[in-house]
This record gives sequence, C-alpha cells and structure tokens, in this order.
Amino acid sequence: MPRRKEKTRRLWLNVTQKGVKVTRREFIKRLLRSIDDGTYQLPPEWKVTLHWRNTKHGKMKRGPWEQEMRDSRQSSPGWDYAVATYLRRKL
Repeated sequence: MPRRKEKTRRLWLNVTQKGVKVTRREFIKRLLRSIDDGTYQLPPEWKVTLHWRNTKHGKMKRGPWEQEMRDSRQSSPGWDYAVATYLRRKL
C-alpha cells in the first residue's frame, strides 16, 4: 500500500517592526540571516513582532521575533523553512 503524502497546513504570517531604520528589503534580508544563523537575534533597537497561525480559523499568536521563532521551531521542524519561504516572497 503506498504511503500517504503528509498533509500540509497553510501558514498565515505577518511581521511588524518598530525602530528599524533600514529599507524593507534590508529588513527582510536581516530576518533571513537570523534564521540561517539559527540565532534569531536582531539589533537590540529593533522591536520585531511575529503574528502567525497555522489553521484557517485558529487564533492569531504573536510575540517577539526571537521567542516565537525559537518556541515554534521546537514544536515544528519545518518552521524555519516556512518562515524563510514567506520572507523570500516579500523580497
């Protein structure tokens, strides 16, 4: 019997920021670098919030970039890839 393909869930994301004095493109590139490094660290003056949900009618979750990225990566191995894909589409 063939193996079933794993179901994928659509991910709704939004990234908001305050105190960022760079272009949107540079901002996204810096977020991508933080994912590639695996540190999720950003300059201390940046206040970046990640808003997300992974079900259509689920409650939106939000929190500081570093915290949400770390917490979500622990529960979902594909999290970094999904967020990076979303950000690359914004470039």
